[in-house]
Amino acid sequence: MEEMTLEAFLDLLQSYGETTYSARELYQLGVLEEIDLIESSRPILRGSAARILHLYMKKIRQEPDLEDWSRVKNLADLYDRRTCVQHIAQVVEKGIMEPDIVQSPEGQRLVFSGRRAVTVNEAHRICRRAIDISVRLETGSDVPRGVPRDLRKGLTQEEVLSVFSGDEDFRRKSLLADVRPLSAFEKNHLPGAVHCPLAGILEGTFDRLFAQWEEIYFYCEEGYQARIAAAYLAEKGLAKAQFFQLLPQNDTVSEQ
Repeated sequence: MEEMTLEAFLDLLQSYGETTYSARELYQLGVLEEIDLIESSRPILRGSAARILHLYMKKIRQEPDLEDWSRVKNLADLYDRRTCVQHIAQVVEKGIMEPDIVQSPEGQRLVFSGRRAVTVNEAHRICRRAIDISVRLETGSDVPRGVPRDLRKGLTQEEVLSVFSGDEDFRRKSLLADVRPLSAFEKNHLPGAVHCPLAGILEGTFDRLFAQWEEIYFYCEEGYQARIAAAYLAEKGLAKAQFFQLLPQNDTVSEQ
C-alpha cells in the first residue's frame, strides 16, 4: 500500500480543515516539532500522525480533550515512549484512529502500532474524522465519542431563524450566539446575535450569561466550533443547546 509523507499529510489535513498554515507557522503554533520540519519528505508514522492530529484539533480548531481514557487502557503499546500517551489516547478515544488487532501466543491483542507508516487511504480516513465529528467511530454505536447523542446532527439556519422570527415567546427565552472570532462577527452576523467566541466559552467566561437563558443556539461558518460550544453547554447543564451552520454572507447582515 502507498505510504503518505508527512508533508502530504499536512496538506491533506489542512484541505479537510480549510486552513492554509505553512509548516513553519504550524511549528510556531505548537502543532509541529522541529523533527517534522526536517523529515517532512519521509513517510509519516502513526505515532507522529496521532501527535499532529491531536495538537491540530486542540490548538487550531480549539477542540477540548476528553478526560475518559477507558477505550485505550487495553492497548498493549500505549506507553511506547516514542509518542506521548495523551496524543494516542485522544485520537483513539475520539474515534479518529483505530487500533490494530494482532495475534499473539496469548491470543488477540489491541495495539496502536505507532511505528507503522500511514497509508494514503488511512490518511484520508483519519483526517476526515479529525475534522468532521459526525463520521468519527464509536464502538457499538453510530454516535461519535464525546458528542451528546442529540448533538450529532445540527439544525439549519432556516429552521432556527424561522422560529425566531415567528415566535415572540421563543425569542424571549432563547439566545442566538455567534462563536466566531470578533473580526468575522463585526464583518457580518445574524440579526440579534451575541458574540460569544469559542475560546471564551470553553474558559467559562459566558457561563453566567448562558444560565440566564433556557435555550442557546450557537453558529459559525462550518458548524464545527458551534457544535463544540453546544457540547460544552450540554455537559455543564446550563441551558438547552443546539448548533447550526451559518449560510453565506449574503444571507446575513453586515455592520455599518
